[in-house]
Amino acid sequence: MEKDEQGNWVLGFQSTQPFPEYYRVVITLETVVDPTSEIHVIEGDFSQNAEFGEELDIKEELVEIKQFLFSPSKLVVKKGTTITWINRDRVPHTATSHDDVFNSRNLSLGESFSYTFNDPGEYNYFCIPHPWMIGQIIVEE
Repeated sequence: MEKDEQGNWVLGFQSTQPFPEYYRVVITLETVVDPTSEIHVIEGDFSQNAEFGEELDIKEELVEIKQFLFSPSKLVVKKGTTITWINRDRVPHTATSHDDVFNSRNLSLGESFSYTFNDPGEYNYFCIPHPWMIGQIIVEE
């Protein structure tokens, strides 16, 4: 963590999101924070095209398919969130909702499928070739 020209603390971060490049995040704190301590940002909005002071609402989540599991297996998201499933296994998998709202084709190693959830509700899903693999998306307003 370092200070920029304006005295703001600047830190680099790693994300579970498939962002294509390094992002710079500026956090302005109203209280004194020990700069050697760890800071965990639980929820945040980031964009490479953000203007200073601009409020952003990026809603993306990643579900990895690995070791015959959806990880995480349960997500609670806001309406308008896009979820991307990516297969990390060497065998094909699907992400298929029980109510036919979404259905990926067979995803080979490294392939992904995305779906944007615009309606609140509970969406239970599974993998067609491996029906014991289950997950749930809960979409809130």
